[in-house]
Amino acid sequence: MAQRNYLECSPRRRPFEASTGQRYAGQVPTAEDLEQPGVRRRHITDYIAFIRPEISHIITEYGRAAIKRVCQDLYATGVRVAPSPWFGLMCERTMWRLCFDPLGDDAPEWPWAHVKYPSVLAQGEEPNGIYKRYCQSRMVQDEGIARMNEQLKAQADAAVAARAADPNSKFIVTSPAPLQNIGETLAVDTDLDIRNALWNLAISKPFNECNAVGPFEVEPRVPLEWYVSKDLAVINELLPPCIAVKMNATNKRVFVTIVESAQVNPAVPVREILIDVWEVVQSWAVMVNGWGEGERNTLLQYFLGVKARGGLVWSEQAPLPMQQ
Repeated sequence: MAQRNYLECSPRRRPFEASTGQRYAGQVPTAEDLEQPGVRRRHITDYIAFIRPEISHIITEYGRAAIKRVCQDLYATGVRVAPSPWFGLMCERTMWRLCFDPLGDDAPEWPWAHVKYPSVLAQGEEPNGIYKRYCQSRMVQDEGIARMNEQLKAQADAAVAARAADPNSKFIVTSPAPLQNIGETLAVDTDLDIRNALWNLAISKPFNECNAVGPFEVEPRVPLEWYVSKDLAVINELLPPCIAVKMNATNKRVFVTIVESAQVNPAVPVREILIDVWEVVQSWAVMVNGWGEGERNTLLQYFLGVKARGGLVWSEQAPLPMQQ
C-alpha cells in the first residue's frame, strides 16, 4: 500500500488500534515558509506530537537519535564536511522515518520532496558545526584505536619473536581446538595416538592406577612456568634425541613421548628408555602433588638428582635414532 499524504493521516488512541479519523488542525506553513528550517522543524514537531502522542514527551530524543544516525552514516561514507541546510534537512528526514516507520502502511510520507539543498559546500561557506565536531571526535577516537591496534600488534609480534628465540618453545604444545568451523579438516593429534598405542603395549594399566592422567602424562598442581617450561630445553639435553619431555600449555600437563622422526626406530629398547624417563616424570609429579613431603624441586632439579644418583644412563648399544 502506498503511503498517504501526511495531512490525510490520523492518530491512534493507543498503539495497534485503528486511527481516530481526526485530521491535523494546526497551521500548515506555506511552501515558501517551509524553506525556513525553523518553521519547518516546529511544524514537524507539532505534527509528530499529533500523530504519535505517546512519544510527544520524547520527540527531542528522537531528534538527537536522528542527528547521531546522520553523522554516523556520513562519516562511514567518507564525507567530512556538510553544509548546514543540507545536514539539517537530512536530520529532519531521518527523524521523520524514526518516528513514523513503526506505523508501517499507515506511516505518512515525507511531504516536502521539493525542499532540497546542495550537499557540497559553496565557496566560503562554513561547514555545519555539529557534524564538524562529530568528525573531530571520531578522528581522535580512530587515531586512539589505531594506536592501540599498533601496540597490540607490536606486542603480539614481540611475543612470537620471543617464543621463536626461546629454546624451550619447541617442547611446548597446545591442544587442538575442541570445535572446528564447517569445512575445516578435523585436527588429529598423532602424538597422542602414538602414546596411547605405546601405553597399551608397554603399560596396559588404567591411568589412575599409575598416577597418570593420560598416556605417559601427568598433571602437576604447581605453576608450570616456574617448575617446568623454563627448563625444558635443558631437560631434553639430558635425554636421548629419540625421547622428549614436553608440556601442554592448554591443559597444563607434562608428558613424555617419542620424537616424531623418520630416523627414529621405535624398537623395544627405545620403549624402555621412554618408560625410564616416564618413571622419573611420574615420581616427580607425585612428589610435587604431595603436601608436606619436603621441598618441591623443579622438574630439572629432579632430573639432575636422578642423574647424580646414577640414573638415566643407557647403553651405547641401545638403538637410539637410526636409519631405517
